[in-house]
Amino acid sequence: MKTLRASVLLASLARIASAEEIRKRNWQAPGKTIAVFEPPHPYSRFLAYPSLTEGAKGWIGKHKRVAAVQPQYVKFANAGDCVTVAFILKQVKYYTGNEGFYARNMALKKAALDRALGPIT
Repeated sequence: MKTLRASVLLASLARIASAEEIRKRNWQAPGKTIAVFEPPHPYSRFLAYPSLTEGAKGWIGKHKRVAAVQPQYVKFANAGDCVTVAFILKQVKYYTGNEGFYARNMALKKAALDRALGPIT
């Protein structure tokens, strides 16, 4: 039953873009179908990129903008201070979830990377 409800919800949020919408928004996907997902609340929308390279450039650009308005961001990120980094990212509306949960998960991911790659020195 949950799967059916999720499918109905998704169907109400997603649709296939019309040719007119594709032309109006200047989307470039010749010969491909474009699915549009528009959740009702803007904070639950995510950016989609045409490639991993473009996505990485977008991610780096976002963090450069954060550092431009919060200069201490880079210092705390380099120090591995997940609590302060989570606080700064929350202040610039990088995420909308629970700050403590975000910081804990960031710390868990950092610990896993440190185990796999060795800590930053």
